[in-house]
Amino acid sequence: MLTHLDSSQTNSSCLHLHLRLQPSLSAKPAKAAPKTISKMIFDMDLFKDKSTQNDYGARGAKKITLGKIQAGKSYVPSGLTAAQFDAKRKADKAKKDAGYKRNVAKAGVFEDYTAFYTKVRKSPPSTISSTN
Repeated sequence: MLTHLDSSQTNSSCLHLHLRLQPSLSAKPAKAAPKTISKMIFDMDLFKDKSTQNDYGARGAKKITLGKIQAGKSYVPSGLTAAQFDAKRKADKAKKDAGYKRNVAKAGVFEDYTAFYTKVRKSPPSTISSTN
């Protein structure tokens, strides 16, 4: 702590104050601060075991199966038999899988907007439709 020096203080006390302000040559190097719990959590690699599980199209590689409908044991909407409901679920899953497969095939394929725009601008105005 620094205090205001009086004119009555001697040179020795000024020298003592000067020495106190000098950095210590025998000071130990500072230790690294311990990791906080939040730092440890943020540094975790949660996907190291299976790094491709969230890639686009990864659902196709997962073994997702459709459950079987059993008459008397499974839920069946009124008005349908277990076989009809099972067939409807399979058709819905096939439609969903086909859409997903179609979207995965388009992944990473981009249309050149400049080529599209110049093609549209060169076409006659009568072919461009506008909705009002």
